Amino acid sequence: MTLRGVDADLSAIVARATQVDTSRRHRTARLLAQDVRAYSHGLRVSSRTYSLPALMSLWIRRNRRLATVSMSMLLLLAAFAAYATRSVVAAKNRAEASRRMEARAHARAADERDRALLAQAKLVLDRDPTSALEVILRAPDSADAALVRARALGEHRADRTLSFVSPVAGASFAPDGRIAVASLDRRLYIVDSARQERTSAATDLAESARLARDGDGWWYVASARGNAHLRHTSMQISVPLPGEVNRLLVAGPFVLVLLEDHTLLEVTRDGVAKAMYEDVTSATLRPNGTVVLCTGSNNLLRGHASSSVFATDGSCDAQVAPFALDSSATALVVPLERGDVLVQIGDTTRRHSSRAGTFVAAAAADVVGLIDSAGEGYFVDATGRLTRGFSHQSRATGVAANGKVLAWSYSDGMVFVYDTADGDSWAIKAHAGRLGHISLASEGTRLLTASSDTVRVWSLDRGELQAVTSNHCQAFNVAVPTRKPTQVATDCASGGVVLHDLTTATSRTVHAHRQLSFGLTWLSRTVCSGGWDGAVVCTDMETERSWTAAQHDTPVRWITSDQTTLAYITADGGVWVNNLETPSRKVATIDEEPYRIAIMADQLAIATCSGQLTWIDRASGRVLRSDAHQGPITDIVAVGSDGVYSASHDGSVARWDAGTLRDRWRFDGPVRYLRPLGPDSFAASVSQRTLALVQGARRMTVDIESTITGLTNIGDFLVLSNVDGEIISIDRANGRVASVDLHDGAIRAIASIDAETVAVSTATGSMYRLRPSSLTYTSFPLSTKGNTQ
Repeated sequence: MTLRGVDADLSAIVARATQVDTSRRHRTARLLAQDVRAYSHGLRVSSRTYSLPALMSLWIRRNRRLATVSMSMLLLLAAFAAYATRSVVAAKNRAEASRRMEARAHARAADERDRALLAQAKLVLDRDPTSALEVILRAPDSADAALVRARALGEHRADRTLSFVSPVAGASFAPDGRIAVASLDRRLYIVDSARQERTSAATDLAESARLARDGDGWWYVASARGNAHLRHTSMQISVPLPGEVNRLLVAGPFVLVLLEDHTLLEVTRDGVAKAMYEDVTSATLRPNGTVVLCTGSNNLLRGHASSSVFATDGSCDAQVAPFALDSSATALVVPLERGDVLVQIGDTTRRHSSRAGTFVAAAAADVVGLIDSAGEGYFVDATGRLTRGFSHQSRATGVAANGKVLAWSYSDGMVFVYDTADGDSWAIKAHAGRLGHISLASEGTRLLTASSDTVRVWSLDRGELQAVTSNHCQAFNVAVPTRKPTQVATDCASGGVVLHDLTTATSRTVHAHRQLSFGLTWLSRTVCSGGWDGAVVCTDMETERSWTAAQHDTPVRWITSDQTTLAYITADGGVWVNNLETPSRKVATIDEEPYRIAIMADQLAIATCSGQLTWIDRASGRVLRSDAHQGPITDIVAVGSDGVYSASHDGSVARWDAGTLRDRWRFDGPVRYLRPLGPDSFAASVSQRTLALVQGARRMTVDIESTITGLTNIGDFLVLSNVDGEIISIDRANGRVASVDLHDGAIRAIASIDAETVAVSTATGSMYRLRPSSLTYTSFPLSTKGNTQ
């Protein structure tokens, strides 16, 4: 029982004392008195059972001062703990913020370092790819870095790089890999290129620094007390010479010296020099000892190194041509007036003129290499035919030949190497500066290049590129027949259609239009082209018969085919078909200006400059129109029996099935080139420089940093070209990328030849074959996002 308004202890005493049951009361009056006294003194009473709060309350009442002090202390401790906790948390937050700021600063610094490395690599890549790879390998994985790394890997890299303090004046290869290097500080070094060890062989070279390899050593011209001496690196011999040396000629046991005063000397192995002939402007020595001279009176003389008797063998003009006679065991190059040359290979002798200038350098081996003042390289084979090799917009500096391999060098550090036997070619950015010397060794499998301060050795393994043919066709398109993919056709701005035979490495014009030729296709063994002269011209490649299949009053805009029928469009809106056996039949006329046509099993699809797609049923002629895009359609590609992909300048790509829109993808810029890769999968060029890879809702984009000029694919390899002459191959299955730079002008068109090879046509008129699987790849982390609209 609890009494209201009465203290709990007192209420408990009263309740116990007044219990009805006497057994539950205090047993004695003394116990009751003790409870009352305890209550009056604030102590615990026996009549009550205390809870923990009740005990605390009782203690506080008895010890009010102590409780007050304790409570104050507890409050102070609590306040201090709260403050300390807040301080610790604040300090932790500040430390965390500081760490985040430091991490951001490190990230910014790393990003700036990576951008600097990337910028440095890009800068060095244009000048010296061998050094650029060392820079880019220090950059982390990113799409941009991967592309630069692929470009550095795609460039040919030197096996050995030898640096010299003094500028290099000349260099010469030995078959065992040793190199003799003459420097302008009058030192001669012998370098073991495999071990990269060098020894000083002489310190008294003449200023002319003439070198000639002989056996296991080199002849060189030294200067002693102001006089010229002929010496050898591995023989104790020193032959005084009566004047300054223009050229050293060494072959077999014979050593000839042409002096600056036009005297030709023979030097014997016992150290005697005797005059052979005077008034010699140029001379060459063949391995069999035959000597050919060009004299000041422009006579070409022939004799033998063991005799001073020479017979007239024609005329020459070494005063006009700025290069000397050059010969090998089988070939001879003779300079003639007006910069022409006379080339003798075996029993064949022909005179040749440069197309764009005058010849300025030559080299003879089993084939003859020439280069002219316009930078165009040529070669002459055993038939005596002059064939254009490489063209480069830089001043020519030299030609080298070994066996059937030729190399042309230029003042910007570029070297182009071509194996005339199998078509392998190499475009090498050898040095950042001017090339002073090149030579080929080991039957054309090794190249030596020298700049002002660096000598480099290059291995010429089988190239992934093959230079097939060279002509002056500026192609718009490449067409490959399914029956014979070794024959590739190109349409030319000049109006011609050129056939490139990839087997024989020849090209010829098979037919021509009166105006620009644009658009071509194969129908079985026949190649047909459309022209701006309104004609459709065809050539049967087996019978070589050419004929005009159709003539119209307006230009033919595009032409395509399937296995049995040609389909083409004319500028007046006409849509035509032709089976090559009967005259062309107009199947429809469209009101809009046509741009492209695609042929399918049951339909024709015509893309227009206004963005409209027109569908024509091939059987009934029924015409349907779709407002496909809001801008000009730039590409249209048939897929399967009734599917079509279309791309537009409005920045969209659409997929159509039997004339019905199925999907549409939108991009941030105009779409130009389109290449279907599979169901709901395609590649496209966006805003000229960006490559977009789409697989359903997944999208991957890459900035190519150059205007894309073509797209094709071989299996999992997507191959694209750009205006800088670069081919980029993306291995979509393995996330890898590779690059190769042709260094031969902008690429105009590319097309798949077969399951392994791509045909590449450049603005200079060259045709190449490329095997994407043979390129050097690097990992390629592509950015992805799902944003199909």
